[in-house]
Amino acid sequence: MNRWRSLHQIALLWGSSIIAAGLAFLTQLVLARHLDPATYGIFGSSLALITMLSQFSGFGLQGFWLKAFGQEGWTAQRWVSGSLHFVVLSTAITLLVFAAWAQFGPNDDTTRITLLLMAPSIAGLAAIELTISKLQLEERYIFISLWQISPQAARLILISLAFLFVSSAHRLAWIAIIYTIVAVGLIAVTIKQIIEMGAPGFDLRGHGPRSATPAYLPPTSSTTATPTIGTVAREAWPFGLDVILYLAYLQISNVLLKYLDGNEAAGLYYAAFNIMNAIYLLPIVLYTKFLLSKQHRWARNDKPRLLSSLKLGSAAMLAIGVVAMLFIWLVAPYLVPLLFGHKYANASSLLDILAVCVPLRFLSTSVGSVLSTGDHMRHRVKLKTICAIVCIVLNVALIPHYGTTGAAVVTVITELTLLLLFTVSVLRRYDQLFTDTSPQAAEAHS
Repeated sequence: MNRWRSLHQIALLWGSSIIAAGLAFLTQLVLARHLDPATYGIFGSSLALITMLSQFSGFGLQGFWLKAFGQEGWTAQRWVSGSLHFVVLSTAITLLVFAAWAQFGPNDDTTRITLLLMAPSIAGLAAIELTISKLQLEERYIFISLWQISPQAARLILISLAFLFVSSAHRLAWIAIIYTIVAVGLIAVTIKQIIEMGAPGFDLRGHGPRSATPAYLPPTSSTTATPTIGTVAREAWPFGLDVILYLAYLQISNVLLKYLDGNEAAGLYYAAFNIMNAIYLLPIVLYTKFLLSKQHRWARNDKPRLLSSLKLGSAAMLAIGVVAMLFIWLVAPYLVPLLFGHKYANASSLLDILAVCVPLRFLSTSVGSVLSTGDHMRHRVKLKTICAIVCIVLNVALIPHYGTTGAAVVTVITELTLLLLFTVSVLRRYDQLFTDTSPQAAEAHS
């Protein structure tokens, strides 16, 4: 029964994520068809920068909550008050830094105005992830589905209406305003969700009825004290840095292409990037929105099950990734012009190169997921730091000479580097990850 329930939940998340991704992709198609590549490049690079910086708003809270509640159960409600203050402080600092870059960085007038108008989207994107984390803890997958779809649907409807009534000269500004309008709504809902996490109505799943502490976590001063903002920051930062580094090597090419090779190059690459982003949806949904909260519990209480999930997941991800890569190679020459228009036809060759990333990304998502559990997160961050440095250095070296092709090749190299680092690390930490050293396990084997 539990297996069928899990399959139903996965199907629900995938289905809603596909709908949300489809709406997001349709939004990008509408934008690309109504904007020239240079203007689309300004929007794409601005959104990429905002997406990266949004992770500084909350800076890893969404991942830390899954770990804290997975280990402490109901006792982890003690983190909520500090978390709320941490979100406010980190968001304010991020917005100030972003506004300074927009105003004083190497931006033309159009880019500067676009960045400033879209600034609230930093908090809006963070709000989406924070609410999803809270809903995961409650296993309210229907609400996760609705939460994923709603902002994408709102943006698509409002942008489509804007193109009907707004002149071409003002379209980019109105797109930025629409993103901000949606962001404000997301922020309002998320504040309410965070406050609810510390209230009696919070419905934490997987830890039995509300109690002081889980049976395997005896109450101590460290598990009953109310954490300060500083304590929250110390615990959350590895999760925040992990996502930022992931986005750095995922999105940095979009940003660097704008500043090193021009707006049109950024627009062409962003078209291919959007197709890849839609394909990456499958492992993202499975691991971050379904399995991750469970893996934290298994790492604590059921290590054999954690190992089984790694083996089965890796085999499935590799097989699906290879099939997806072959499919992209088959349809790439026709897909980009069909979806984005012939003015983006040169993005087809970029898609051919980026297709190699699919099996690499799918497999590394599975292998690397176990490094998010227990005390392995800081090591995972170190590995991603290496990849981010590789990505940035190679992009700066190759983009001025090889443009978008250089950026695509760098992305492949970065994905391969990450997979190798994750694989070696899991093999070296095999006993720590998958061997149960608890007293109960020792008694069972004696």
